[in-house]
Amino acid sequence: HVNLNDNAYLNEQGLIKVLLEFIDANKRYKLIVFLHPLEKKNLEATKNYYNSLSENIEFADVNLPNSEQFFNADVAVTLFSTLAYERLFWGFKTLIYPLEKEHFPIKNSIFNSVCTKVEVQLKEKLMTALEMDAETFFESNGLSNYRYSNYPVFSN
Repeated sequence: HVNLNDNAYLNEQGLIKVLLEFIDANKRYKLIVFLHPLEKKNLEATKNYYNSLSENIEFADVNLPNSEQFFNADVAVTLFSTLAYERLFWGFKTLIYPLEKEHFPIKNSIFNSVCTKVEVQLKEKLMTALEMDAETFFESNGLSNYRYSNYPVFSN
């Protein structure tokens, strides 16, 4: 957890609570936390913090950038991170829970389908995403054209 003197800390705790409830109700899944670079600076304190919340939290490899570990999570859930857009661009299933982002996503955004600010809806979207393959996820959420494979490649 990174304390930025705003509500991000409380929002993060709320998201973790929702995800732990989901994991508790769906034992076949696990929660892997991909630490923020600032959290990696004091790894012992960070792990103690997360372990105080639950024994059911695993950690992604702290020696690798998170962007090199996208394959380790079938579906990622984030409050708000550039990694969400990177994951989507590279074809990895991702959900955004943008608490307190009043004007996000903007009206008619292609990201509306993968965003929710409602706890029950997040759990529903997460289960749905976990039960489908990536191709179906992107098609059903209207994001097929967002992926890298739909951009032209130019060579000299």
